Parts: sequence; structure tokens; C-alpha cells
Amino acid sequence: MLRYYILDFGNTRTELTEIYSAVIDCDVSVPADSLKICMAYNRSAANTARRIIAEENGEVVFLGEIDSIVSERSASAQTMKISARSLAALLLDNEAEPLDYNSPSPQLIFRRHLMPFGITLADGGGHSMGGRLRINKGMSHWQVIESFCRSKYGSRPKITADGRAFFKGLPKNGVTVFGEKGTGYYSLKEKRNRHALITDVRVRSAKNGRYDSVVVNSNPQCTSLIRRRYVDAAAENRTMDTAFKMIENSNRKSYSLQLSCFGCHLRLLGGGAAVEDSALGALEGLTVKGVKFSEDKNGAVSVITLEKEWS
Repeated sequence: MLRYYILDFGNTRTELTEIYSAVIDCDVSVPADSLKICMAYNRSAANTARRIIAEENGEVVFLGEIDSIVSERSASAQTMKISARSLAALLLDNEAEPLDYNSPSPQLIFRRHLMPFGITLADGGGHSMGGRLRINKGMSHWQVIESFCRSKYGSRPKITADGRAFFKGLPKNGVTVFGEKGTGYYSLKEKRNRHALITDVRVRSAKNGRYDSVVVNSNPQCTSLIRRRYVDAAAENRTMDTAFKMIENSNRKSYSLQLSCFGCHLRLLGGGAAVEDSALGALEGLTVKGVKFSEDKNGAVSVITLEKEWS
């Protein structure tokens, strides 16, 4: 099993014992990872726990603020359930000050929107973002970071289990091969969702012009399909890149591969992957989109969701 620790309001670290079950769920498209633990009742933890840490072989695989602690008592047992989200939840739960940035730099965004919450910056170098970044009333710090990364890098940001922010997306860190000659799995589920595909996007570039530019999806699965969208690139916050992103997102949603493996594989999130299966054959160009880890008295299992890489 993983080892679990709580931090109290004085930052004292205490290991939790008598864990009955635990689930850690993470996904590259979801800002905050989640953790749920069921354990024997612990009065000290129930009253003073502030944060929770999960480690595998001394390496942090989850660190987050505790959202709720529910204590239950029955005729046979007294249990405690802890729910927590990773540090990215702080960015979701806090509203950013409304203002306009003119060509903000990655360092400015880090200082204003990450550093106050104890999150460090792992990448994000380079020059300032060209143009303006508006923070409207009601936007969270996460929405600010997401908007900045989309505009400057064309990427989806992610904050790791140990509190590092990757503005350009999680690094690939090699390719994990699943199969007899690599990481084993005991079940597989492949999904092909053609209904999610967008075949082409018509774009209007001038305010009073026509939608006369076309971005076509080159995915072979679009053959014989017609699923069209329209983008007004003359409107604010809309560009030709919006059309490409719409098609890329539809391709991502159109295919997924789910593997069930023994053990903890949370560290694979965001990395490259390949599958060698006796029925499906060799599948390459995949990335680890999500990992759901669970453990109880029967052992530990990771359900790994793979998606195809699209450019």
C-alpha cells in the first residue's frame, strides 16, 4: 500500500494507519486530482488534519487540501472518510482580481496567480505573451492560468502531485509499452466514438464577410461523415487557431483505450504510451490521459486511460 500522512494546523506530519481503502483519481484535462480514504476513526486527525500526502517509495504521488472529513459509527465499527483535492483546487476555489494585463510574462503570471498558493513553476520560460489578457469579474486563478497558457503556448496547463505547474503541459518522459514485453494489464476496453468527430470548420475572418475559409479534419475516421461547425474569427477571442483546436479536441474525444493494471501507476500521467495486444495489434502514438488508482485489502489496481496524440 501507499503511505499516507496528514499535516495539522501546526504543520506536524503524522502517518495514518488502519487504512481500509483509498482512491486517487487524476486526469490531464481536470485541474485538480482527487483522493478519497476510508480508515479507522482517528480523533486527532478528525480534529486537526489540514492537508494529506500520499507517497510511494518516498515519492509524493498526491498532496492536497482536505475538503471534508466524515466520521461514522455503527454497531460493528467506527470509521472516518477523508476527501481531498490537490493544490490546483486552491486556484479553482479562489477568485482572481479583475484587471487587464498588457503582454504579461510567464514570471508575472506565476508571481500573481501561483506563488501565493505555494505552487512552483516547472517550465514557462520565454518572452511575454503578445497582446492583452483580460481578467473578468468572477474568473478563478485557474481560469487566468488556463487562458494565458492557451494564448501563449497553445497548451493545456497541469499541476503535478508535488505542486509544480507545467504551463506547456506535462512532459512526456519517454514511452511506456503495455503488453507481454512491457507493463502487464489484465483487461482492456477500446472505445471509438465517431459521433464526437467534427469533419470541418467554416471560418469568417472579416466582420461582415462570409464563412469562406475551411479547416478540414484529416482524420480517416471522418470518411463519409458530415459534422460541420462555424467560427467567427472576427469576434474577440476567436482566431483561426480556434478552428484547429475544435477539430483536435473532437479527435481526442473520438478514441480512448482503457487498461487495468496491478499496482500504482500514477506517475505515468501525461506520458507517452504504446500497446501490444494480441487482438488489437500494435498501437502507437498514445498518451496517458488519466489514471485512477485504488487499493484495499485485496490489493492495488490502476485503471489507465489512453488517448491518441493529435497535432
